[in-house]
Amino acid sequence: MAVTWIVSGPSSAGKTAFLKSPACSGITGLPTGAPVALAWQVTRDIDLMHGDLYMHYNILRPVHLRYMKMRRRHRAQTPLLRSLWPALRRQLSRARSGLLSRGTSFADDPAWQRIRDHPQPKEAIVLVASYDELVRRVERRSAVEALSSEPQGEREYARSCWLDIYRQVDLLEIYMKWCRELDRCGIAYRLLDSTSRSYSTVEGVTSLGDVLYPRRRRREQTGAQQLHKD
Repeated sequence: MAVTWIVSGPSSAGKTAFLKSPACSGITGLPTGAPVALAWQVTRDIDLMHGDLYMHYNILRPVHLRYMKMRRRHRAQTPLLRSLWPALRRQLSRARSGLLSRGTSFADDPAWQRIRDHPQPKEAIVLVASYDELVRRVERRSAVEALSSEPQGEREYARSCWLDIYRQVDLLEIYMKWCRELDRCGIAYRLLDSTSRSYSTVEGVTSLGDVLYPRRRRREQTGAQQLHKD
Protein backbone atom coordinates (compact mmCIF):
# COMPACT_ATOMS: atom_id res chain seq x y z
CA MET A 1 0.00 0.00 0.00
CA ALA A 2 1.28 3.46 -0.93
CA VAL A 3 2.31 5.78 1.90
CA THR A 4 2.85 9.52 2.20
CA TRP A 5 5.87 10.25 4.40
CA ILE A 6 5.65 13.78 5.82
CA VAL A 7 9.17 15.13 6.31
CA SER A 8 8.60 18.00 8.70
CA GLY A 9 10.43 20.64 10.70
CA PRO A 10 10.79 24.42 10.81
CA SER A 11 12.60 26.48 8.18
CA SER A 12 16.26 25.39 7.82
CA ALA A 13 15.83 22.28 9.95
CA GLY A 14 17.34 20.31 7.05
CA LYS A 15 14.28 18.76 5.38
CA THR A 16 15.74 18.91 1.87
CA ALA A 17 19.13 17.64 3.06
CA PHE A 18 17.45 14.74 4.84
CA LEU A 19 15.42 13.87 1.73
CA LYS A 20 18.66 13.66 -0.27
CA SER A 21 20.51 11.59 2.37
CA PRO A 22 20.84 7.79 2.46
CA ALA A 23 19.22 7.90 5.93
CA CYS A 24 15.91 8.94 4.39
CA SER A 25 15.21 5.82 2.35
CA GLY A 26 16.79 3.70 5.08
CA ILE A 27 14.27 4.96 7.65
CA THR A 28 11.17 5.29 5.49
CA GLY A 29 11.65 2.28 3.23
CA LEU A 30 10.65 4.30 0.17
CA PRO A 31 12.82 3.79 -2.90
CA THR A 32 15.55 6.28 -3.72
CA GLY A 33 14.12 8.91 -6.05
CA ALA A 34 10.56 8.67 -4.74
CA PRO A 35 8.65 11.84 -5.67
CA VAL A 36 8.65 14.85 -3.34
CA ALA A 37 5.85 17.39 -3.05
CA LEU A 38 5.84 20.72 -1.24
CA ALA A 39 2.91 21.63 0.97
CA TRP A 40 1.90 24.67 -1.09
CA GLN A 41 1.71 22.52 -4.24
CA VAL A 42 -1.04 20.42 -2.66
CA THR A 43 -3.28 23.50 -2.38
CA ARG A 44 -3.16 23.69 -6.18
CA ASP A 45 -3.18 20.00 -7.09
CA ILE A 46 -4.36 17.44 -4.54
CA ASP A 47 -3.78 14.71 -7.15
CA LEU A 48 -0.08 14.97 -6.32
CA MET A 49 -0.88 12.74 -3.34
CA HIS A 50 -0.93 9.36 -5.00
CA GLY A 51 1.54 6.50 -4.80
CA ASP A 52 4.56 6.54 -2.51
CA LEU A 53 5.39 10.17 -1.79
CA TYR A 54 7.47 12.44 0.41
CA MET A 55 5.65 15.55 1.64
CA HIS A 56 8.00 18.42 2.52
CA TYR A 57 6.25 20.36 5.32
CA ASN A 58 7.45 23.45 7.21
CA ILE A 59 5.83 23.33 10.67
CA LEU A 60 6.12 27.12 10.86
CA ARG A 61 3.63 27.55 8.02
CA PRO A 62 0.77 28.63 10.35
CA VAL A 63 3.15 31.08 12.07
CA HIS A 64 4.32 32.42 8.69
CA LEU A 65 0.71 32.95 7.60
CA ARG A 66 0.07 34.98 10.77
CA TYR A 67 3.32 36.91 10.32
CA MET A 68 2.45 37.89 6.76
CA LYS A 69 -1.02 38.96 7.86
CA MET A 70 0.58 41.23 10.47
CA ARG A 71 2.92 42.64 7.82
CA ARG A 72 -0.01 43.47 5.53
CA ARG A 73 -1.74 45.26 8.39
CA HIS A 74 1.45 47.21 9.07
CA ARG A 75 1.70 48.34 5.44
CA ALA A 76 -1.85 49.66 5.66
CA GLN A 77 -0.95 51.94 8.59
CA THR A 78 -0.12 55.64 8.31
CA PRO A 79 3.38 56.72 7.17
CA LEU A 80 4.22 57.97 10.69
CA LEU A 81 3.40 54.63 12.31
CA ARG A 82 5.32 52.79 9.60
CA SER A 83 8.41 54.96 10.22
CA LEU A 84 8.32 54.11 13.93
CA TRP A 85 7.86 50.37 13.39
CA PRO A 86 11.51 49.22 12.95
CA ALA A 87 12.63 50.78 16.24
CA LEU A 88 9.57 49.50 18.08
CA ARG A 89 10.08 46.01 16.66
CA ARG A 90 13.66 45.89 17.94
CA GLN A 91 12.59 47.04 21.41
CA LEU A 92 9.70 44.60 21.61
CA SER A 93 11.28 41.56 20.00
CA ARG A 94 12.26 39.93 23.30
CA ALA A 95 9.02 40.90 25.04
CA ARG A 96 7.12 39.39 22.11
CA SER A 97 9.01 36.11 22.23
CA GLY A 98 6.43 33.42 21.60
CA LEU A 99 3.79 35.91 20.42
CA LEU A 100 3.50 34.44 16.93
CA SER A 101 3.13 30.88 18.21
CA ARG A 102 0.42 31.69 20.75
CA GLY A 103 -3.00 30.84 19.42
CA THR A 104 -1.69 29.44 16.15
CA SER A 105 -3.21 26.20 14.96
CA PHE A 106 -2.35 23.84 12.15
CA ALA A 107 -6.02 24.05 11.23
CA ASP A 108 -5.17 27.58 10.05
CA ASP A 109 -3.05 26.16 7.22
CA PRO A 110 -5.11 25.21 4.12
CA ALA A 111 -2.25 23.04 2.83
CA TRP A 112 -2.15 20.98 6.02
CA GLN A 113 -5.94 20.57 5.94
CA ARG A 114 -5.71 18.98 2.48
CA ILE A 115 -2.77 16.76 3.43
CA ARG A 116 -4.44 15.70 6.70
CA ASP A 117 -7.78 14.90 5.09
CA HIS A 118 -6.41 12.91 2.15
CA PRO A 119 -7.20 9.20 2.66
CA GLN A 120 -3.73 7.89 1.74
CA PRO A 121 -1.92 6.41 4.80
CA LYS A 122 0.64 8.74 6.32
CA GLU A 123 3.69 8.58 8.55
CA ALA A 124 5.96 11.40 9.59
CA ILE A 125 9.55 12.33 10.27
CA VAL A 126 9.97 15.31 12.62
CA LEU A 127 13.40 16.93 12.31
CA VAL A 128 14.64 18.76 15.41
CA ALA A 129 17.68 21.05 15.53
CA SER A 130 18.85 23.38 18.26
CA TYR A 131 17.53 26.94 18.14
CA ASP A 132 21.07 28.35 17.85
CA GLU A 133 21.88 26.04 14.95
CA LEU A 134 18.64 26.96 13.16
CA VAL A 135 19.41 30.68 13.44
CA ARG A 136 22.98 30.10 12.16
CA ARG A 137 21.61 28.23 9.15
CA VAL A 138 19.08 30.97 8.39
CA GLU A 139 21.78 33.64 8.61
CA ARG A 140 23.96 31.75 6.11
CA ARG A 141 21.19 30.76 3.73
CA SER A 142 20.58 32.59 0.46
CA ALA A 143 18.40 30.23 -1.58
CA VAL A 144 15.59 27.71 -1.28
CA GLU A 145 17.02 24.53 -2.77
CA ALA A 146 15.05 23.18 -5.70
CA LEU A 147 13.37 19.79 -5.52
CA SER A 148 12.44 17.59 -8.46
CA SER A 149 8.85 18.89 -8.28
CA GLU A 150 9.95 22.52 -8.75
CA PRO A 151 10.63 23.24 -12.44
CA GLN A 152 11.54 26.88 -11.67
CA GLY A 153 14.70 25.85 -9.81
CA GLU A 154 16.18 27.62 -6.79
CA ARG A 155 14.40 30.63 -5.32
CA GLU A 156 15.71 33.44 -3.13
CA TYR A 157 15.40 32.66 0.58
CA ALA A 158 13.54 35.26 2.68
CA ARG A 159 16.28 35.44 5.31
CA SER A 160 15.13 38.61 7.09
CA CYS A 161 11.56 37.30 7.32
CA TRP A 162 12.60 34.00 8.90
CA LEU A 163 15.06 35.62 11.30
CA ASP A 164 12.26 37.91 12.44
CA ILE A 165 9.95 34.93 12.93
CA TYR A 166 12.57 32.99 14.91
CA ARG A 167 13.00 35.97 17.26
CA GLN A 168 9.28 35.91 18.02
CA VAL A 169 8.39 32.24 18.14
CA ASP A 170 8.44 29.68 20.92
CA LEU A 171 9.85 26.70 19.04
CA LEU A 172 9.17 24.22 21.81
CA GLU A 173 5.51 25.21 21.80
CA ILE A 174 5.32 24.78 18.03
CA TYR A 175 6.93 21.34 18.17
CA MET A 176 4.58 20.24 20.96
CA LYS A 177 1.58 21.45 18.96
CA TRP A 178 2.81 19.61 15.87
CA CYS A 179 3.32 16.35 17.76
CA ARG A 180 -0.15 16.68 19.31
CA GLU A 181 -1.60 17.32 15.85
CA LEU A 182 0.06 14.17 14.47
CA ASP A 183 -1.22 12.17 17.46
CA ARG A 184 -4.73 13.57 16.98
CA CYS A 185 -4.68 12.55 13.32
CA GLY A 186 -3.38 9.07 14.11
CA ILE A 187 -0.13 9.68 12.21
CA ALA A 188 2.84 7.78 13.61
CA TYR A 189 6.01 9.85 13.74
CA ARG A 190 9.68 9.63 14.53
CA LEU A 191 11.71 12.48 16.07
CA LEU A 192 15.22 12.86 14.64
CA ASP A 193 17.97 15.25 15.71
CA SER A 194 19.06 17.10 12.55
CA THR A 195 21.63 19.32 14.28
CA SER A 196 24.14 16.96 12.63
CA ARG A 197 23.78 14.53 9.74
CA SER A 198 23.80 11.51 12.04
CA TYR A 199 20.01 11.87 12.53
CA SER A 200 19.99 10.27 15.95
CA THR A 201 16.61 9.49 17.48
CA VAL A 202 15.13 11.98 19.96
CA GLU A 203 13.58 9.91 22.72
CA GLY A 204 10.07 11.33 22.92
CA VAL A 205 8.55 14.79 23.19
CA THR A 206 9.87 15.21 26.74
CA SER A 207 13.39 15.40 25.26
CA LEU A 208 12.55 18.14 22.73
CA GLY A 209 13.65 20.96 25.03
CA ASP A 210 17.05 19.32 25.54
CA VAL A 211 17.68 19.39 21.78
CA LEU A 212 16.16 22.80 21.05
CA TYR A 213 17.70 24.72 23.95
CA PRO A 214 20.66 22.69 25.29
CA ARG A 215 22.37 25.70 26.91
CA ARG A 216 19.18 26.66 28.75
CA ARG A 217 18.76 23.10 30.02
CA ARG A 218 22.38 23.00 31.19
CA ARG A 219 21.86 26.25 33.11
CA GLU A 220 18.68 24.88 34.68
CA GLN A 221 20.45 21.69 35.71
CA THR A 222 23.39 23.64 37.14
CA GLY A 223 20.99 25.85 39.10
CA ALA A 224 19.11 22.86 40.45
CA GLN A 225 22.36 21.19 41.51
CA GLN A 226 23.48 24.38 43.25
CA LEU A 227 20.18 24.64 45.12
CA HIS A 228 20.53 21.03 46.20
CA LYS A 229 24.03 21.74 47.55
CA ASP A 230 22.79 24.80 49.44
